Amino acid sequence: MSRLIKKTLVLIAVAALASCDNSSIDNNELVSSAGSSSSSSDFSLIKKPFDYQSLLVNYADNVILPTYQAFELALTQLDLDINAQCDALDAQNVVAEPDHNVRQAFAEAVAVWQQAELMWVGPVTDNNNSLRNRIYSFATTAQADSCAIDITTVEHHQETVSLATRANTVRGLDALEYLIYESTLNTACSSAISQTAHWNALSQIARQQQRCHLSQAVTQDLLASSRELNRAWSNDGDNYRSLFINPNNAGPHLKALSDAIFYLEKEVKDTKLGTPLAQTASCILEACPKAIEAPYAQNNGALIVQNLKTFKAMFNGSASNGANGIGFDDIIAYEGFAEVNVALNAKIDAAIVMAEQLNKPSLLVKQVSEQLSNKTKSQCKLDSMNAANGESLPASYCALHGLIQAINLQMRTDFVTIVNVDLPIRAQSDND
Repeated sequence: MSRLIKKTLVLIAVAALASCDNSSIDNNELVSSAGSSSSSSDFSLIKKPFDYQSLLVNYADNVILPTYQAFELALTQLDLDINAQCDALDAQNVVAEPDHNVRQAFAEAVAVWQQAELMWVGPVTDNNNSLRNRIYSFATTAQADSCAIDITTVEHHQETVSLATRANTVRGLDALEYLIYESTLNTACSSAISQTAHWNALSQIARQQQRCHLSQAVTQDLLASSRELNRAWSNDGDNYRSLFINPNNAGPHLKALSDAIFYLEKEVKDTKLGTPLAQTASCILEACPKAIEAPYAQNNGALIVQNLKTFKAMFNGSASNGANGIGFDDIIAYEGFAEVNVALNAKIDAAIVMAEQLNKPSLLVKQVSEQLSNKTKSQCKLDSMNAANGESLPASYCALHGLIQAINLQMRTDFVTIVNVDLPIRAQSDND
């Protein structure tokens, strides 16, 4: 009999015993420690429950809030660098090379937000993820659109526009990536679009200046969204933190944290890797290069490394400074399944190691393009399956897809059973 099945039977037995005699033991304090190394029998009853409030406090104060605050700081620096770039372009009126400071500041802001992507809890998810999608619209039905950004660039030059009234297709980190990294300076719109009909005829410096000016507006809009998010959690603002750590809300908020880390399966494995590599139903070709995240910066590998490292931190309740805190791993250990923590962390570490080996500019684009040309979709599927089954393979994004699938399989079984949570609605079916 497996330990998880035995645990379930033990919990039923505990409930039966408690219902027979509740005169001496508070039912609310009954906790099964079945399978723990310190127990000499199938189960024992202890009165000290797991401290879920301390877990929620740790996630709020040491994981989520420091990430949101770091994002605002990164955007503040990006805003300064973009303003300096625009001032230089306007003053010198000469064509400039890509600004290193701007690109570095942008990369740092994106890296922090890729951590926040695994923290979809609370205000950032309100109104169908409205605030999140305003900041980063990847994997939504209203992703940044290059032609729409070009139209907005022209309109912003003619008369300052308020991005607060515009669609997410021209807002957020995705739009800013296009403005900073698109190198031809030509419009993405067809000649039938009147607003951009004369764009390509403008001088190069004029196009640089106009894109820079819209970059300023997009960054300011991002800062406003970041401040709104921090204010929502702040004691001086909407104080969502107090609601989040309230022990009366422990169940729903534990579930929200659990749902958030399934980002690794649905957004990383399926959307960032599976769709470009034609391993999901969303891509019916041999490969789908247009589905790749960050198509202009082409730093896809760095983003996935951030996602994996943050998944590990979220699983273990590790603070932004690396300090260990109360996390999901502590619930699992408390229930007597420390070996599950060991196995999961080993799989996460293996995926991180491979992701770091693959973290080279444009490498995902190269591998996806080669798969499309060479028609090797089936080989990619085989590599993914073999990697998921523990076979040692050379580093590739197909193999990384498999390593992440191995993590997901254990999350869908051991994790949800021991932590006692349901799968997120968006993860009710597996694309593999």
